[in-house]
Formats: sequence, C-alpha cells, structure tokens
Amino acid sequence: EMKLYKTVMQTTMKEQMKSIVLWVHPTTSFPIFLAWMHCVYSNSLHYVPVYFILGIIIILVENYQTFAMNRNTNAGFIPITIPEMLKALILGGPNSSYIQPISIMPQAEIAKSLTKSEDELDQAALTDQVLDGAGIRMDGDHLEFPFSEA
Repeated sequence: EMKLYKTVMQTTMKEQMKSIVLWVHPTTSFPIFLAWMHCVYSNSLHYVPVYFILGIIIILVENYQTFAMNRNTNAGFIPITIPEMLKALILGGPNSSYIQPISIMPQAEIAKSLTKSEDELDQAALTDQVLDGAGIRMDGDHLEFPFSEA
C-alpha cells in the first residue's frame, strides 16, 4: 500500500510541475513565474522558502475553489469556510468549536425525488442519481479498496 501511495505522489507531482510549466492553470503559473523572476533579478535565493510556502498556499486555495466550492465535485457537502479555517488555526485548541460539523444539502434533483412516497422510490435509481450528481461512475460492484474483483 505504501508503494501505491509513493507512486501516486510521484505521478501527482510530475503532473503538477507539467501544468505549471505549460501554463495549464495561469493562476498558479503566473505567481510562480513572478517569484522566479524576482529571485533572478535580485540574484539571491533568500526568498525561495517564502515563495515556496506561498506557492503551496496558492495551490491549496486553488484546490479549495475547485473541489470544495464547486457543486459538481463536492457531492452536496457544505465546505468548511475560510473564516472557519482561520479561526481554528489562530484561536483553536483541543476543545474549540470554531469549525461547524459538516452538513449535507441535497441537490435539487435529489430533493425532488425525496418528496415522493416510499412506495414510489426505486432505491437503485436513487443511488445512481446521487452518485451521478456527485460525478461518481460505478461500472461494477467496486465496494472495497483497491477495487479488486476477487
């Protein structure tokens, strides 16, 4: 399992570097390019750790916008807000309650189907509808990791 994680991390890092170099996501590539040019202009590597941390923060914010804020990819979950994260980071402690529990808001199509009586509900169709709304495609009985058929 650790070999799998290592392979996934290496592949992810290679894809991230390619997307930065090829300007796939300009909101990530442009600040990295500016940081690189500033280091070249000042002829110093003193700013590299600062720019490295800022680059990681930019990537995390971009991932938050892509996966948490996008209704098609978050499966109806209400994401943790940035003010909640900042309060938990700055003021949080072992028994703090700055982050609210995750709640689910059903999507409009699912909410309409939930208003039917239980006799009219087809559980398999409802499950397929929920998974399709979340962007998950199940092409077989894959209920355990690592999706083995054995």
